[in-house]
Amino acid sequence: FKTTDAGGTWFSLYTNRDPRGFLDAIATWDADHAIVLGDPVDGRYTILTTEDSGKTWLPVKPEGMPPALAGEGAFAASGTCLVTKGDRHAWFGTGGGKTARVFRTEDRGRTWTVHDTPIRAGTSTSGVFSIAFRDIEHGVIVGGSYDRERDSGQVVAITTDGGKTWSPATGTEPHGFRSAVAHVPTQKGPIWIATGPAGSDISSDDGKSWKTLGDPGFHALDFAGAGAGWAVGEGGRVARFDLTSLPSGRAAARGPLRTFDLSYTATLREIPRGAKSADLGMPLPQADTNQTTHHSIKAPCEVAIGRKSPFGNTCR
Repeated sequence: FKTTDAGGTWFSLYTNRDPRGFLDAIATWDADHAIVLGDPVDGRYTILTTEDSGKTWLPVKPEGMPPALAGEGAFAASGTCLVTKGDRHAWFGTGGGKTARVFRTEDRGRTWTVHDTPIRAGTSTSGVFSIAFRDIEHGVIVGGSYDRERDSGQVVAITTDGGKTWSPATGTEPHGFRSAVAHVPTQKGPIWIATGPAGSDISSDDGKSWKTLGDPGFHALDFAGAGAGWAVGEGGRVARFDLTSLPSGRAAARGPLRTFDLSYTATLREIPRGAKSADLGMPLPQADTNQTTHHSIKAPCEVAIGRKSPFGNTCR
């Protein structure tokens, strides 16, 4: 389906007529070029591509696709088992087979190579569930087994050569099965967020180590920019990530996430004539060294946030 009015209305572009087929994910290179991934039919994955903004979809010849393993398929739940980057590269992750693998293409899906990963595999519930790249060389995959949500180990791997080889994290891994991963487009370093039904994690060293963001779990996430990302989970739960206040080079959250909702209303009176600034102290809950705070301030003049006092932030 396609929308041209931000989701207000949709119209059908393509319908799968093969009862053996199942379409898993869609990704785009630009407004005209896109790719669709489907589970194996006759032993090979289904690939459809368009070059006219979805008006026509053409199947890729199966000769360019390596054969699937017995029981292998793609996990569609998060919508991120398939990803594109640049103007020609694409990758997808697999599970359900004896080995969790990543397929890669450099020619918009015409030909593919396949590469083993260290992600947990060997059962119908395990494998690679999500894949993301920050450029055509550096990527992260996450997964595990969805029926063992809190089992860590073999749930994340990274690549620095465009997906040809994958290595496990050298530090602490995410704390359980993860169904989605996304790169945060920020200048503060290579930051990644991974999430799953048992919690979320953050990495600020390109996926080598991870710190928990707490127990609230989600199934899918994506980022529109450094200042905003969204995650969705069970029961219609929607969360917004705001990472604009992360310090450069490291994640601010080191322990379980604690959330406080505070509201203050303040009016400044009797400001001396000629004064150029006034300080207003806002008390906060007991802080630790890795506390992150987010502020939304409405004022008729310019406001700057400082941290001058141990009793709270100072607004100027």
